[in-house]
Amino acid sequence: MNSFEQSIEYSLDICDLGIILEKTLPVLKIYAKEKDVVINSTIIPPVGVSGNDFQLRTVFKQLLYLLIKEFEMGGKLELFSQNECHQVVITINAYGLMKFEIAYEAICSIEEIFSQKFAWRTQATKLFFIYNTLKQNRSKMSIYKLSPVHRIISIILPANNPENIQ
Repeated sequence: MNSFEQSIEYSLDICDLGIILEKTLPVLKIYAKEKDVVINSTIIPPVGVSGNDFQLRTVFKQLLYLLIKEFEMGGKLELFSQNECHQVVITINAYGLMKFEIAYEAICSIEEIFSQKFAWRTQATKLFFIYNTLKQNRSKMSIYKLSPVHRIISIILPANNPENIQ
């Protein structure tokens, strides 16, 4: 699986995260409304990051879709950005009961995914690919569970400094 993944080359450019989310959120908000999930976004444009525009749009679309889908009876997603020394941190607060545990360990190892229960395997596989796509874009993702109804997903992207792009 990794050999196929590595054979696809994507160039890293300067992307505006505000525009990426502006293109991604409207459709997700329609789906979220059907699931009784509220999405609030405080991404202060322009938020320039180095990465591949297509891959980053896919990452945010898949991650937010997965979170919306996992809420049992409604919920709330809050997105905000923060510029920190040569990087941009996107924080997603997820409030509400979720059907399955979203565990950081499950996204770091394909072996861990297939040792999980069948119902959770699909979600873990999606998280694994999101995690690897972020790695290809020199980015990181962490997931923290603060309580049964509060999770924080933190995504760290390189800021749009010319030295970040090869």
